[in-house]
Amino acid sequence: EFSTKYKLPFTILADVGGKTAAAYGVLTDYKLMKIASRQSFLVNPEGIIVKHYDEVDPDTHTAQVLADLQALMAAGPPTTG
Repeated sequence: EFSTKYKLPFTILADVGGKTAAAYGVLTDYKLMKIASRQSFLVNPEGIIVKHYDEVDPDTHTAQVLADLQALMAAGPPTTG
């Protein structure tokens, strides 16, 4: 419903059971409930987290992520040494 409402051109994850939030370490346990804090991760095609944003400002986050993606792509693939 969220994707449709905001006309998102991609699939979003519904983490109903909280397993993904727990695996990423963003689940905060309040006495009566668990809530995922707003954090973002850039994951490369190999499934490796290349950037973690532990504080996200919705007003500026998109520009920050796009700039980081451009920098990562300009740097090219990591070299093994």
